[in-house]
Amino acid sequence: MNQLGIGISVTVFSKAAGWPENLATLLNSIEGVNASVSTNEGSLGNIVFFDESYSGVEKIIEKVDRNARAVFIVTASDTTIPEVLSKDLVDDVLVLPIRPVEVVGKLKFFQQVMMWSEVSDLNTSFRGIIEQLKDDLELATRLQKARMPNRFAGLKGVGVQSKYMAGVRTGGDYFDLVPSADQSQLSMILSDSSSYGLSSSVLTVIIKIAMNIASERGIDTEAMVKNIINEVALTLGEKDKLSLFFGVLNRARLELSYINFGHQSLFYIPKDGSIATLDCQGAAISQGSDFKNLPKPALLGCMPDDRLLVVSDGVVEELGDNNKIINIAEKFRNAPGSDLVNELVFQIKNKVSQRKKTFPAQDCSVSVLEIPTNVVKLKRV
Repeated sequence: MNQLGIGISVTVFSKAAGWPENLATLLNSIEGVNASVSTNEGSLGNIVFFDESYSGVEKIIEKVDRNARAVFIVTASDTTIPEVLSKDLVDDVLVLPIRPVEVVGKLKFFQQVMMWSEVSDLNTSFRGIIEQLKDDLELATRLQKARMPNRFAGLKGVGVQSKYMAGVRTGGDYFDLVPSADQSQLSMILSDSSSYGLSSSVLTVIIKIAMNIASERGIDTEAMVKNIINEVALTLGEKDKLSLFFGVLNRARLELSYINFGHQSLFYIPKDGSIATLDCQGAAISQGSDFKNLPKPALLGCMPDDRLLVVSDGVVEELGDNNKIINIAEKFRNAPGSDLVNELVFQIKNKVSQRKKTFPAQDCSVSVLEIPTNVVKLKRV
């Protein structure tokens, strides 16, 4: 006989002599079982045996709390089904005379009852943890929204619409715009970090870089990207990945110089002509990246009324692919930039709702940069 390895307290409801004593002896003769058998009806054990002939047995059984407890009816008949079993008031029947194999079976059943009870307790605990995590996530969302700009008032020569939705995965997006000291250039940055630690490091670096940009008159895209990567590289973990877009718009020439690493998507929406997806110049930054041989910035010439749409990979994941985003951008080509941003956010929320979730799988950032009609493009000197 296999060793059960359990300690149990047993309560017996019976006025008969013989079988309760035999049960106690049998239980303690089973290897690995430490059983305490009592007839104290005021303190129920883990396992309760009721003699079918016990006075008022059904009413007593109805009051028994069966949570984490096995309840059996003991009968001398092997042909008649006890009524309390038919009513599901007990778990099983023990037929007299008591057989060792039946008792072992009841103990095995009790072990299953305990496992079901533990699973139920764990589920209850997990539900509490999940609710707490939702509260924490909502708090984190508010904090991150507070640190992320949602309005870019007062920027010279451009209009900007931007929205952000927090996701459930670790890490996070960060989007910002910083004008140069003489307002002749506008720097744009969108980062997507794969961990909270990396996200914090990136934010620290970006704040430092932003202060430098704000104090300079000329901004070198390549030099700025090298500075960012060199600073972040010191904190990259083994599994960390950083997607990074950094661009500089020359307001006089309406020329965008940019470098794009990783998974965010950029779309050029001209006033006339087809919407174009801008190239990505490299994979997400990681410990294995070649920091010495970074690609040269790409150049994009713009015109008044053109738009640049920048979205993080969370947006692409929710909406399916870049074609879906292009179709939406085409539909809202002549609408205000805020309408395009709101439509993309609405589509994301709709996808999340269809999955019966509260938040996207990961952070979603949507930004539209618009060049006003009255901006004059100067010739390159």
